Amino acid sequence: MITKKSIKDVLATIGISAILTTLLLMPLVGTGVKPVEVKKEVELSERYFVQAPSVVMVKTAEGLGTGFFIKENLIATAHHVVDGVDEVEIYFKGNKNSYPATVVKRLEDADIAILEITTPVKAKPLKMSMRRPLTGSKVYVIGHPNGLKWSISQGIISNVNRDSIQNELGDFIQIDAPVNGGNSGGPVFNMRGEVIGVVSYKYRNSDGLGVIVPIKYVEVLVR
Repeated sequence: MITKKSIKDVLATIGISAILTTLLLMPLVGTGVKPVEVKKEVELSERYFVQAPSVVMVKTAEGLGTGFFIKENLIATAHHVVDGVDEVEIYFKGNKNSYPATVVKRLEDADIAILEITTPVKAKPLKMSMRRPLTGSKVYVIGHPNGLKWSISQGIISNVNRDSIQNELGDFIQIDAPVNGGNSGGPVFNMRGEVIGVVSYKYRNSDGLGVIVPIKYVEVLVR
């Protein structure tokens, strides 16, 4: 048996349900407003697959570093990787052979050097960004830390106005993405997949304290 009180409760419940149903259907019926499209963020694994072949290993008699293609036959790296030498060996991902390259330009104060490789290769130049990155922005690095070939690491920009311990330039960039010996000369990317800088050094006995050179110094050398 249904009492008057329970009937009121049922009607109230029906009323609330009807209102909720109407509210839920309103954005979909007769308004012409499309649902917001959520764009899928490109996974780092996808970027790595595309970009890693443009990153190379730079070997000298003194050790190894990283480099990356900025033009069809030009590779950027850190000056200290090739300091004191004019010829280096270049290694490509998935290829055990080495290819000779010559140091054609140097900018020691900014720790940048440009290599030229004469062997025809299919590596694509990486896109560079001349826009000043913002503190707190996400970044990722591809290189060869401690000889671990073609590794990728991720972090953020900790500060965009760091003095270099090597010179008086005051616009180097501090990152907390892990970098180690072997990463020097490697590309640092923003989340659009553009190169914003070149790995220079990390503070000794410190984790998450890496310093990179703004990519504008590479642009200066290749103009």
